[in-house]
Amino acid sequence: MSSRWIRRVILLAAVIAAVYVAGFGAYAFTAGASDYLSGETRDTDCRTPGSEFGWTYEAVNYDIADDSILLAANPDPRKCATQGKPAGEVVEAPDGVHLAAWYIPRPTEPVSFDGMAAPTVVIVHGGKSDKSGMLAYAPAFHDAFNLLIVDLRNSGRSGRADSTGGLHEQGDVRAMLDWLEGAKHPRWVAVMGNSNGAAAALAEAAGDQRVRALILDSMHASIEKQLGNVIVTEKHLPAWPAAWAVVAGISSRLGSSIQTVDPVRTLVQITDRPILLTHGLDDLLDRPSDSLDLNVAAAKGAGVDIEVHTCSGAGHGRVVEVCATDWGDWVRAFLFAAMST
Repeated sequence: MSSRWIRRVILLAAVIAAVYVAGFGAYAFTAGASDYLSGETRDTDCRTPGSEFGWTYEAVNYDIADDSILLAANPDPRKCATQGKPAGEVVEAPDGVHLAAWYIPRPTEPVSFDGMAAPTVVIVHGGKSDKSGMLAYAPAFHDAFNLLIVDLRNSGRSGRADSTGGLHEQGDVRAMLDWLEGAKHPRWVAVMGNSNGAAAALAEAAGDQRVRALILDSMHASIEKQLGNVIVTEKHLPAWPAAWAVVAGISSRLGSSIQTVDPVRTLVQITDRPILLTHGLDDLLDRPSDSLDLNVAAAKGAGVDIEVHTCSGAGHGRVVEVCATDWGDWVRAFLFAAMST
């Protein structure tokens, strides 16, 4: 083959590659961004602290009677046809999205913390989940702590809005802290978040001194890395340029960069409060090398008070199931130590 034909083949291959990249990137910029912002497919779990554990709880910003109606109408509470009546107007995010939650008081037999009033843990779910999906985390805290388990925007009973990976959800966490402060007057508050909920909790805590400690489970370091792993694992497509294009499309639609709440950026802003990171070593969506390792390196470089525990065999968000006993021991020891300082 002559050098002229070789140049033509190379040129043709370059044109095909450019068309592919441009087309794939444009599709990801539009359709991929729309899919992410929609938050579909949402969790349909409608279990409650009462139905799951027999615990007393308070419905925050909705009528608790609707929980019984919803459970009666759905034989399998993990697969409910609806989430019931939406949240009322008592608790609103800064942009007006109505929010719902559960407040679960600790049992009547108190655990003593040197005379300290009952502390509270706020639990924040990840993307496409809801407060019911966080019930597995609650038993580790319940005997010693009051709990507030929230529905972020676009989830559960909370109002429909774009899902933004923590960019706007940090305002949801703020609104719930405002409600907690006004209604329950806690003297000490920790926040526990899973995945994107961890990113939202971390972003809010960076500027909110009411959060005295953080427990962050299965948390990504950068949204672009996370989306790249999702695209490869779930869509079986190349991560580049799709992940970059999805992030660009989301940021363009929102009018601000979703990467401003990348945990690897916000983590280094909290140098005055302790942070516990837990992560599954078999997490394919937020691979430890792309998430935990980067976050730990950034935290240590900034002098953040950080504690790390990993769980062999656990995938994304499954540490609390695979290493249930260990996870409970880790978080309780961490919180007791945090409250003693």
